[in-house]
Amino acid sequence: MAQWTDVGRAAARAAAAGGIVVAGAAAGVVAERLLVRKSLGGGLLDTEGYGSVRGEVIPLTSFDGTELYVEVDEAPNAVDDLTIVFAHGFTLNQDAFHYQRTALRGLARLVFFDQRGHGRSGLPVETPANIDQLGLDLLAVLEATAPAGPVILVGHSMGGMTIMSLAAHHSELFGPRVRGVALMATSAGGVNGAPMNLPPPLEAIVNRTADAATFVGDKTPGLVAKSRTVTTDFMTILAGRYGFGSKVPSEYAEFTARMIAATPFDVIVDLGRNFALHDKREAMESLHHVETLVIVGESDAITPMSASKDMVRIVPGAELVVLPRTGHMLLLERHVEVSLLLRRLVSRVRANVAADSDARAS
Repeated sequence: MAQWTDVGRAAARAAAAGGIVVAGAAAGVVAERLLVRKSLGGGLLDTEGYGSVRGEVIPLTSFDGTELYVEVDEAPNAVDDLTIVFAHGFTLNQDAFHYQRTALRGLARLVFFDQRGHGRSGLPVETPANIDQLGLDLLAVLEATAPAGPVILVGHSMGGMTIMSLAAHHSELFGPRVRGVALMATSAGGVNGAPMNLPPPLEAIVNRTADAATFVGDKTPGLVAKSRTVTTDFMTILAGRYGFGSKVPSEYAEFTARMIAATPFDVIVDLGRNFALHDKREAMESLHHVETLVIVGESDAITPMSASKDMVRIVPGAELVVLPRTGHMLLLERHVEVSLLLRRLVSRVRANVAADSDARAS
């Protein structure tokens, strides 16, 4: 692994915070779950079926040889050939869209994929993971699963940055092919500015732990990658939160922690460095030609309302929706509202596509 910069140290600092903060949160969640399971004879996670909603697997090798895990939910009774592609956030996987997937099934073709280094997808084969690679991965997913017909792209957190990266590299797709975009809890730049908001004693511990993580990351990257000791979302830890802005069912936290814990340390560090460098404000201008929806939680300290308002200023026709008492994991915390907003986006896109078709016919 390349020599660490200040950005790399920031990633390690966040990773260290993750281990401390989530250790306490997870302990409480696990204790509660054990009590509930003992009384009910099973886990609430099982009743929600997280990770059990599956589609047709599409084998896919991306531009650099990285293997991507892709699933498609066909919609044989849909009114047209619209495809909706979902890009998940940092340290999560496609299952993070569990509620949206179940709510929108049958409405249109749905495509889900695990970002490189996440979930069932492979690690980058040659170079460390970066956000520009994610945009090219999304292009590969589009070419493999939706070579024709209108497309809506839905991105949460890092998934939104993935869409922006695609726009930066292939702006010509936005308008003719990509007819709608939903950007949720994300930012066009400046992610590293979020404060950690940790108490001073914990802040000191985090800094010391980050120094150790930096040393180990430089000297023995393989050992760190195998240990997978980081169990939290980089952006969530930067804000000193666990992803939710209100009291939520504890299975939401357990489900989130389970996805986070499966993410290799190297991927967390490599992409963590990239967040500080992420700036796709210029690429956002490509969204002028598409129906754009921006959703943010009122209490999201990772990608706060200011980041969403900045994006809407760049794309004046975009719809901005602020969900009250909601944090970064709005996909779970406000899944009913999010799914409804996506349905409305689909309706607007279909209306636009139909209007264009009528105009060409006349």
